[in-house]
Amino acid sequence: MTTRTKKPPKLKSNDLFRPTTALRSSHSHLFVGRDNSISEILSSIEMDGQTPVIYGERGIGKSSLAWRVFEILSGVGTDEEEIDITDNFDLDDEYICFWVECENRYQDIETALLSLLTPRGIRQAVTVPDIFPEIYSSNLGLRIKTTFEANVYFFKAKAEVSDEQKYSNVSKNLEKLVEGKLDDPVELFGTTIAQVQRIRPNTQIVIFLDELDRLVDTNRIGDLLKHVTGVRFVFVGVAETGKHLLGNHLSVIRKIDEVYVPPLNYEETKLTFTKASDKVKSMGIENQLIFNEDFVNYSYEDSGGYPYLAHRFGYHAVNEGRYNRRVYRESITVGLEDYKTAVRAMFRRQKPGSDIEVGSQVKEAVGDSKKREAIARACVNYENIWMDVNTILGDLKSKDRRDFYENIMVFEENGLFAQSKDNNDLIRSKTPIHRLATILWLKRKYI
Repeated sequence: MTTRTKKPPKLKSNDLFRPTTALRSSHSHLFVGRDNSISEILSSIEMDGQTPVIYGERGIGKSSLAWRVFEILSGVGTDEEEIDITDNFDLDDEYICFWVECENRYQDIETALLSLLTPRGIRQAVTVPDIFPEIYSSNLGLRIKTTFEANVYFFKAKAEVSDEQKYSNVSKNLEKLVEGKLDDPVELFGTTIAQVQRIRPNTQIVIFLDELDRLVDTNRIGDLLKHVTGVRFVFVGVAETGKHLLGNHLSVIRKIDEVYVPPLNYEETKLTFTKASDKVKSMGIENQLIFNEDFVNYSYEDSGGYPYLAHRFGYHAVNEGRYNRRVYRESITVGLEDYKTAVRAMFRRQKPGSDIEVGSQVKEAVGDSKKREAIARACVNYENIWMDVNTILGDLKSKDRRDFYENIMVFEENGLFAQSKDNNDLIRSKTPIHRLATILWLKRKYI
């Protein structure tokens, strides 16, 4: 009788790195650091009437951080270090957590709330019908469905009608059509949450609204926080400050706790790659996948502590070398050459909005101007995301300072840098990829 050889477990690059999605569920084990941020958020949730607002740059790990808190409150995959953190808080309540990622088509806070009341579908969400399907199949569910669809159709019509007067007519006709037949979304949301509380008494409801910056209109956040009782909200999004994310709502500013998400430090970036190596071991694969010191150092220096970029480097290094296949036959050390290969892979994708277009922007903006090179180098060498113009000027030679503002304007016009809304003396790279492309162009490497 022939004995079949057991096939080894499949190992994919996506098992080790997740550059384009939040770390959650089966990939929560890849999450690193952020102990202080987790403590800040839990402290805010613990205090009645307070609302944590998680903000920072794109690619800095805001959604992953929020998902980690979501899973801690839900009792999912909490490791020993996080148990130590949670011991400092009164988290004995049973929590019911919901999550929705705001979409561009929603436009306002009302439609985002309604999406929390509809089935998840293919969205990255945990909605009321996911946990309480009986609500969606009731008369209340019919009201939710009707109101949600009307809101989405309304904003679709708004997007398709460019002329303001035509849009006004569409709006008036729609209002006449649905007058008296549809619920106010905020009130309907409150009614549904009250029903959840009746079904599951003695529980604390926490609602996460991610990508809040995508919404055009956040005017009713004040109403939401005032009138929906017995609920904790956690807002997440790209913003310069937490106040910018919520909009100008003076009535709720005193109720928010701003939680800034900083870049990872060196040890946390290193741990990103260590956890990938540990994942290979946990799968029972005899050989090892090790990221050496050169790879880690370059990844940290060039990523600036952005988890998004660190994961991109790791993913492409493993994927381009097909190390996820070779590790079954031999132990692999990922080094400097693999880092170079990873960066080349990032900047060779030929499609709109890709990294290769950013590389072209940098080449065009910097060009062969030595002055612009000096200014760009001073900017990307700055440790913080937001760069103080006066500090940059102090790092430049006198001949480069004279034309500083003219050249900074070139960078802004080309979309490489953005200026602070609150302080004209603060600038930053438009995205993590713009910063990386500038670094690589100055090194004359890879792009």
